[in-house]
Amino acid sequence: MSIELRTIATHERDGVLDLLQHWLGDRDFFARYFHHDPAFSDDLCFVAVDQGRIVSTFHVFRKSLRINGAVVDVGGVGNVFTLPEYRERGIAAELLTRGVRAM
Repeated sequence: MSIELRTIATHERDGVLDLLQHWLGDRDFFARYFHHDPAFSDDLCFVAVDQGRIVSTFHVFRKSLRINGAVVDVGGVGNVFTLPEYRERGIAAELLTRGVRAM
């Protein structure tokens, strides 16, 4: 089985939200980040795709923090989820590695 690891295109946002629906059963909880967070970026939403099906995801969230009067841009880890039947294969770990490189 060959699993493709990459970032999403804008038209794949619904597919990621459909995947995240399996996590908490609340698609709208995640959709607010896609639609209302001005820092959300498709190139920071990583996915694993198996035969056209998104099976795992990981997001890097850009945030600006003020530390001792200086503004520091940081990346945060969010929305890490893998379908149960794809767990224990290192997929999420590889997505996290790619996300850390992007940060």
